[in-house]
Amino acid sequence: MKRIFYTLVLLIAVGLVSCKKSNEVSILQFDDSQIQGYIQQNNIKGMVRDTSGGDTTGIYYQILNAGTGPVVDYPDEVSYVYTYQTFDGEYSTTDTIANHAYNFLGHVTPPAIQLSIKNIMKRKGTKVRLLIPSRLAFGRDGYFAGAIHINGNECLDYTINLLDGDYDAVAKINHQAVYDQISIQKYMAANSLTGYTQTPSGLWYKITQAGTGTAAIGMNSTVGLQYTGYLFNGVAFDTETNTDLTVSATTFYTLYSLIPGFSEGLSHITQGGSISLIMPSTLAYQNGGSTNSITGVTVPSFSSLRFDVYIVSVTN
Repeated sequence: MKRIFYTLVLLIAVGLVSCKKSNEVSILQFDDSQIQGYIQQNNIKGMVRDTSGGDTTGIYYQILNAGTGPVVDYPDEVSYVYTYQTFDGEYSTTDTIANHAYNFLGHVTPPAIQLSIKNIMKRKGTKVRLLIPSRLAFGRDGYFAGAIHINGNECLDYTINLLDGDYDAVAKINHQAVYDQISIQKYMAANSLTGYTQTPSGLWYKITQAGTGTAAIGMNSTVGLQYTGYLFNGVAFDTETNTDLTVSATTFYTLYSLIPGFSEGLSHITQGGSISLIMPSTLAYQNGGSTNSITGVTVPSFSSLRFDVYIVSVTN
């Protein structure tokens, strides 16, 4: 039934092209026909047409949460989490762990997202649902890369949460840290993780096997580690593991070379012990993200992470 509906929309668009002298006008009307039909077919309520810039974008939106953070402009750095699907249902991306983005607003793509953050969302902390016309999405040619397959002239149903990573001097809170802790608590609940202790920095740890060593691990220590690091969607992005738990099969690290959450977490364990660490992005890779050269998995910007670690050796 959905395919029949979109076939009818396409036929209407063809008729519009034959009747109009301007191709620009025809694509505007084609996109609006798609959006109006999508709203009706899916019984979507509360959508408002964007009138910024003289009602030219063709974007429809619904504010889901009005942010109270700073107003953003094109030179500003923005961090956001998003999901979207095409109107034809052929492609969707709903993984809010992988779908983290960080960039200068003036460099954000596709164009509709840049315009929506600037003119509709306006403030950090805002969450919005957007219906995006194809001409401001991936256009006539669509987008094809790896598993992403978006047909040409496809409108998008997009939800975006503009994170407020700034320190609020009035409330004396770090908004990114608050967001991280909400994400961690949801992750722990979804995976039935219990028995963890939270430190003042926001790190969560659980000793899963007591150590046999007596030497404390400090910032000047060199440690032999075997570990696996996970994104919150369960994907292992980094690993140093071997069934041979000996020094000869181990990778060594100095604590000052590790991310802050890792360094802090190891202070709670000794040689021969195992520990599980759940760390907020503020103690991990923060806004920079990271791509592992071996696994090829990218840690998106502002990602909270989990590490399961075994301490093979400690040298002070």
